[in-house]
Formats: sequence, C-alpha cells, structure tokens
Amino acid sequence: MLLIYLTGVVATVLVFLVLAQAACVKYYLINLRNARSNVAADDFHPPVTVVLCLRGCDPALEVCLQSLLSQRYENYRVICVFDSAQDPAFAQVTEFQDDPRLEIQIAPPTQYHRSLKCNSLVHACSSIEDPVIVLVDADATVDQQWLSELVAPLKNPHVVASSANRWFLPETRELGSCVRHFWNLAAAPQMFVYQVTWGGSLALKMEFVRESGLIEAWSKSLFEDATVRRFAKQAGKQVVLLPALLIPNNESITVAGAARWIERQLLDTKLYHACFPWVVVHAFSVLITLPVALGVLLTLVLSGLYFWAGLLGITLALFFGFYIWAWQQLENQARAALRERGCRLEGSPPRGIQALRAIALTQIIYTWAVVRVLFKKRVSWRGIDYLIKSPFDIEMNGYQPMVGKAAKTNESI
Repeated sequence: MLLIYLTGVVATVLVFLVLAQAACVKYYLINLRNARSNVAADDFHPPVTVVLCLRGCDPALEVCLQSLLSQRYENYRVICVFDSAQDPAFAQVTEFQDDPRLEIQIAPPTQYHRSLKCNSLVHACSSIEDPVIVLVDADATVDQQWLSELVAPLKNPHVVASSANRWFLPETRELGSCVRHFWNLAAAPQMFVYQVTWGGSLALKMEFVRESGLIEAWSKSLFEDATVRRFAKQAGKQVVLLPALLIPNNESITVAGAARWIERQLLDTKLYHACFPWVVVHAFSVLITLPVALGVLLTLVLSGLYFWAGLLGITLALFFGFYIWAWQQLENQARAALRERGCRLEGSPPRGIQALRAIALTQIIYTWAVVRVLFKKRVSWRGIDYLIKSPFDIEMNGYQPMVGKAAKTNESI
C-alpha cells in the first residue's frame, strides 16, 4: 500500500512539473511568434550611447564592433571602456578609432568593492548626456536594425528598460558548446517569464539610471543586469523583454568552461533577482523526483504491480516527451527568428544520441551548479578573483591588467 501511495505522489509531482514548465515554454513561444510578426520600424530615435565594457580579446570583437558601427540609426555613439590600455583588445579597438562615433575610455579600478565591468560602467555613466544608454557585450554580433528595435519600447513613458537575449549557435559540436547551447535554450523561457534582463543587449533610460539608485548599486556590485528589474519595480516602472530580438553567438567552449559560465549566470540571479528560489525549487524537484521515479518503477515491476508500473511509466514518458517537444519547438522558433533577421545559420543543431548525451550532461552540470552557487563565496571572472560577502559587498582580490594576445581561436574567454 505504501508503494502504491508513493507511486501516486511521484506521478503527481511529475505531472505538475510538466504542466508548469509547459505553461512557461508555451507562453514564451506565443510571445516569440507574436514578436516576430509585429517587428516594424519605429520613429522613436532618441540620442543613444552604446557602452561596450572590454577586458580581453573576445573572438567576435572585431565583427561586434563592425556591426555596432553599422546601425541604421541616426544619432548614436559607441564608447569602449577598458580597465587598462595594456589590454590585448585595445589595439583591435583602435583600428576603428577613425569612426567619429567611436570613443575609447580607460577606467582603471580606483575602488576594489565592485567588479571591473561595473567599474567601467560607472565610469562611462559619469560622462553620458544622452537620454538612453545601451549596454552590449563583446560576443554580440547584431544586425543593422538591432538598436532601433531595442530602443523602441522606451517610447512608452512607463517603460525604463528593454532587453534582448542571446542564442548559442556553435559552429562545431563539441560537448561543452552543446551543453551551453541546451542550457541557454532551457533558460530563455524562464528569463522571459521572470523578466531577467541580460546586460549583453540592454537599453535603459538614463533618467531612470540616475534617479533610481542604479548607478550607486553598480558601484558596489559584481554584475550589472539582473538587478535592473528590482529597481524598475521599486520605481513603479516596467521592463520589456524582446524574445524575437535574439543575438546569435557561435563561439565554442569546453565542458569545464560551460560549467563555470552556467555558475556565473546562476550567481547573477542569486545575488540580484528574486526568482532564484524558484530556480532552486525546480532544480531540486527534478533532481529528486527522477531518480525516485525510476526506483519506484523498478520496484513496482519486481513486485508484479504492472498496472501501477504502467501508470508511472506513462507519466515518465510524458515527462521526457515534453522535454523533446520543448527542445524542438524552442530550437525551431528561435532559428526562424534568426533567419528572419538575416542571420546565417551555419550547420544544424545536435541531434540523436549526441543531443541526448549533451542534454543529460547539461542537467547534471546545471543541478551541480545550483548546489555550488548556494554556498559560493568566491568567483573568478576574466582573470580576477572576487570575494562575495553579500550582493552589495564585493571585494576584488589582486587586480592585474589583462595580458595576452588577440584571440586566434573561436573559444569563449
């Protein structure tokens, strides 16, 4: 009797997980399709300052700069901010300095209670007079309409921030690249539902940045993006996420590098966004329920309780079938959105055994990353170690300028 009761509990939890995740994915897909069909030019073109904080040579840096300086937008400038002129990427950027829209700034760390990226961002904000600031990462290769579409939601007086998201399209199918691809694929709907903004493509009204206390928060933070929704909510304002404005990334990464990257994304959410407890609940629900379900299924079969074994087996099939459906739908819709933006899609996504292996490893790395992040007090990011005492009490240890040469591979740094 106890075994049958446990079967019912496990089956109920599995069904609840499927329904909750299906609702999240379906909501994201509906908005993605609607956003694709409603993309149109807008007459809202306020002066914009695009800020690119740099440390090290990202593989796509040159292409990123070319795309930023080729926007179909009348009044904008691009500021590249380094923590040191010794940075190996500095020479790459100076090759574009003849463009009147490009400005290079050096922001050496004068305080050690924030990350170098936040330090560069605070430095850049001190000289910005334009009404809109746009943050972008060096791994973002954007199309010519990107800036117009990203800024357009700010026309609404109640909207103070708009954000896009990235989509990983690795040119080769190394296991680490596939892991990052599948993790991001699963994370995109959650980021949309929870309104988690991404600093790699984020537009903000400067009035809001100054008056909300966001600059003060950045001045003592590790990350700059996930905290935006909190300040917008406190100000009674809105954040808009643009699901169809996907930024392709074709860089490769090792399994170890993908694990560190996933940890940083989760750490950002843990420190600066209210959704992290739900992320933990989801991760541990899957971690606990699946092994228990498989164990109960085996026990039912060995006990000759075939009806209940069949019922639980159908529930497990529903669970795994949902993941296959969600993976295919998200992949197809995202690729359609990217093609409509003129993005060249090299190769095809992982399939078959290769995909299943990567998905299984992604789940393992994701769960382990959640556990590690719960207790994480130190993180290494682009050659700098940070001690995390609290979300707004960060200590940088042993600053050194980035050294090395321009990237010769397509691997993320």
